[in-house]
Amino acid sequence: MEHFRFDVRHWSFDYSMRLDPDWKSGDILSRSWEQPWLELRGPLRSRTKRRIRTISLRLDPSGIPPEEWKPEVRGFGTVLGKRCGVMDVLVPLPPQTFQTLFLATSVGRIREVSLSIDFEGATGLVRWFSVSDHREEDAE
Repeated sequence: MEHFRFDVRHWSFDYSMRLDPDWKSGDILSRSWEQPWLELRGPLRSRTKRRIRTISLRLDPSGIPPEEWKPEVRGFGTVLGKRCGVMDVLVPLPPQTFQTLFLATSVGRIREVSLSIDFEGATGLVRWFSVSDHREEDAE
């Protein structure tokens, strides 16, 4: 398990919605679809043996509440990739949690993010996720 801590220097919110008026039962895509995303990005503050300088964390509201996780669940997020010093991570959150974090981010209250990731080769599963409105050295 590796631990990563980064400052939130940039955030963005994206939203898209689609409706297919010609949809028919059995179509691969659903009749309608919507997707909000919240991205938190910033420089890595913790030490790591990996060639990572920046973390880009993408949050979406498609997660299920922890009390509903099945016993075989091994993680709740995933490393999407690592390229040019940036590690891309996706963490699906329960809808209410997503809304709370979006609001806190939009008013400047999220300053630091911590993640614990269990790597298996190039891929990794997020096992711990935490946000804070203060940085660790601010408390000292």
